[in-house]
Amino acid sequence: MTNRVKSAPAVDVNKATAAATASNRRRKPSKVTEPSTEFGKTFQSILGKKDPSAKVNEEELFAGTVFQLVKNKYGADFAQDFKSAFRLNLIDKPNTEKFASAERAAKETLKFFVSSTLMTKEDASDIRKTAFELAQMDDNKDALWDSYGDTKSMVSADRGTRLIQQRLEESGNAPVASAGAKRSSGGAASASSGNKMLQYSNNQNDLKTKVADMIRRLG
Repeated sequence: MTNRVKSAPAVDVNKATAAATASNRRRKPSKVTEPSTEFGKTFQSILGKKDPSAKVNEEELFAGTVFQLVKNKYGADFAQDFKSAFRLNLIDKPNTEKFASAERAAKETLKFFVSSTLMTKEDASDIRKTAFELAQMDDNKDALWDSYGDTKSMVSADRGTRLIQQRLEESGNAPVASAGAKRSSGGAASASSGNKMLQYSNNQNDLKTKVADMIRRLG
């Protein structure tokens, strides 16, 4: 007895196309990733929170606010190096820290630039104090809380960044647009000071050295 091999039925191109089209219509639209405020752009830039419905905590909002205030005062170029140092401090967390603290990383970065004489101690103190006050999202105004346990305080990225934007404007610290930011004439990174710029260049080399050392340790 001869076994017959059934051939595959012919594909109806019109039906296949219609099915694919219907499937695409059923898919949920992708999340909107364009930040709704100028501060939202800054926050997304330093912490990578691209989903506006994602939850963020007070520590993260504090770090983003510090970054925005640094950008306002010292300009976009300086802020980029601040961001690099912040991310390094965020990754290179102490062993006592189970989850990387954005608050600790931001404070360490401010200290680093003060010790490098690229930022005045007074400026760093003012930035830290202002950011601490603006990042409060709950009734506890004495501390910045994270995303875990009894110290949890979170809001959506969109709501949090909108609130910070409003508070920055009300406090006279309206976010400077990324494309229009310029170095402050009185800032520590001013181009008018040759010595400061030399230190700034050396500081960039220090950052590269720290990154290389961290990679070797992690490797």
